[in-house]
Amino acid sequence: MKKPIKILALTVFAAGALFTACSSPEKKVENAKEGVEDAKEDLSDAKQDLAKAKQDSIEDYNKAKAEWTERLTKNDDRIAEYRKDMAAMNDKAAKAKAQKRADELDRKNKEMKKKLDESKNDSNWSEFKREFNHDMDELGTAIGDLFKDNKK
Repeated sequence: MKKPIKILALTVFAAGALFTACSSPEKKVENAKEGVEDAKEDLSDAKQDLAKAKQDSIEDYNKAKAEWTERLTKNDDRIAEYRKDMAAMNDKAAKAKAQKRADELDRKNKEMKKKLDESKNDSNWSEFKREFNHDMDELGTAIGDLFKDNKK
């Protein structure tokens, strides 16, 4: 009596498992279609986000480049102004030292222009921006110090 009950239970279990596995292929297909649609929607959103990020990056790059170009032009003007002030110096040693310093800062300003012209809006943009801002600040401070040293 135990053997027929076991066989019956095993048969019912197997039939139930088979029925469950095979009973809803349409449902499985429908679920798969929904998953594909969700994935397509996510991909579309990601593409839009990427396009916006690229546009924001380009705008940030162009804005920063314009600001830096303006600052470099102002540096040129300040160095030229300093050279005019140097012409009035009587002490030859001080004048030679000032000339050397002006030449050095002019060279550095030209290097910064070249570096800016060669820059690109790429994956290293944020690092380049940080470093270039730092270098521009140092150059601006050094040029400002020219006038302070000259008035002492």
